[in-house]
Amino acid sequence: MNDDRVEALRNLFIEKEIDSFLVNSPTSLHYLFGYTGTNGLGFINTRKSYFVTDFRYKDQSANEVFATEIILADGHLADSLTGIDDIEECKKTGFESTAVNYDQYLSYKQIFGSSELVPCQETVEKIESVKSAVEIEYISKASEITIKVFNEIIDLIKPGITEKEVAAEISYRILRLGGDGDSFFPIVLFGSRTALPHGSPEDIKLEEGDLVQLDFGVRYRGYCSDFSRVLIAGKLKREQREIYLAVRESIDRTIEILKPGMPAKDVDLFAREIIEKKGFGRYFGHSIGHGVGLAVHALPKLSRNSDEVLSIGNVFTIEPGIYLTGSCGVRIEDLICLDDTGVRVLTNTSRDIISI
Repeated sequence: MNDDRVEALRNLFIEKEIDSFLVNSPTSLHYLFGYTGTNGLGFINTRKSYFVTDFRYKDQSANEVFATEIILADGHLADSLTGIDDIEECKKTGFESTAVNYDQYLSYKQIFGSSELVPCQETVEKIESVKSAVEIEYISKASEITIKVFNEIIDLIKPGITEKEVAAEISYRILRLGGDGDSFFPIVLFGSRTALPHGSPEDIKLEEGDLVQLDFGVRYRGYCSDFSRVLIAGKLKREQREIYLAVRESIDRTIEILKPGMPAKDVDLFAREIIEKKGFGRYFGHSIGHGVGLAVHALPKLSRNSDEVLSIGNVFTIEPGIYLTGSCGVRIEDLICLDDTGVRVLTNTSRDIISI
């Protein structure tokens, strides 16, 4: 499987006008080489693939890594590239510009000498955006665990519990139910704090009448899920109900129109128009969704400025939201897969608001 991925990257060499490629980001190292450690560097040319790590990952890389050669570095990983004969033949070497800091860039300049370093954005990410059946299986399993966690914690959320306590329960249950860990630190917000799209849980206690915003995900075999639901402690007030119904209509109708070949920006514009017609357009400030895979934020990007087109194999979120500062906020999010069977909702559970 990884040989196919490396070959797919090589197929982009002509388009990128390069003859080799440096791999830095953890997700790209996992995707191309199968490596799940924390210290690694990859180098791929038209004939071979090299993986560099240190002694701590000697056995792990021997078991995990798909590469022509595995190199154990004594010092900085990049210095070990000088021992590769193929380096001298490189004329233009691509690198992941968003994953390389300035000091790393300078060290690569020294190692590659007269070879030109070519910054490449979202190169591996574009390949990874089209998921294989196995990858979809892993994301589906992560989503299945996500829903199990959600169903378990509902009964725990009562007035008096804190945001941090709920977040801790989510993380614990993810591990207990078979996940490898959180996709990201759980977002758990009560009351007026639900108007913070990416707020962090605090020692805030739930009170009667509060909305509860949950946003969390599971990592399974490296692959992520992403999911959001809203609860109410008691009964909905008029304003709460209005924004909830607007968001609910937006996600319901948007999922209905999804299909391969659809411009990603059209998805955003469709969902946004529904909320705008309800009078809440200026309170929906983020995009409608994003790809999910080895990273919880990946390609495709579903925004009004996107130039991407949805295709079979894409896995992405649909997550409209309305956020009224000082009052309340609502975001409902599901994880979607486009495959040969059509449109599948991987986080398959009711979007009805739950009273606790």
